[in-house]
Amino acid sequence: AWADARSAAAAARRQPDLAAPHSRHGALMLAANEAEMTAIRTEVKPKADANGVPTTLVDSAASLVAIEPALEGTAAVGGLHVPGEWSVDPFVVPILWLPPPPPRAGHPPG
Repeated sequence: AWADARSAAAAARRQPDLAAPHSRHGALMLAANEAEMTAIRTEVKPKADANGVPTTLVDSAASLVAIEPALEGTAAVGGLHVPGEWSVDPFVVPILWLPPPPPRAGHPPG
């Protein structure tokens, strides 16, 4: 199994013929306190900008809830919105790499 979805996504990009199902749905990196929000502002966002990854700083809990209503009442104080993020199911890619099963007796291949 893959260590994380990012590894599976990278593998899927290396072998597009696998046709791994993927979903472009965006992502939110959440900050639970001001220290984490400071790290997002000073470390994560600048790194994303330098790598050409479009992001939007979300400076309040209310703004987070406007993006994702399920965050209502959580400890999140802000975060980083990554609208172009996509994911691949990390359990699907290794299955796609398996060779096809051998034909069963009495059944034509295919």
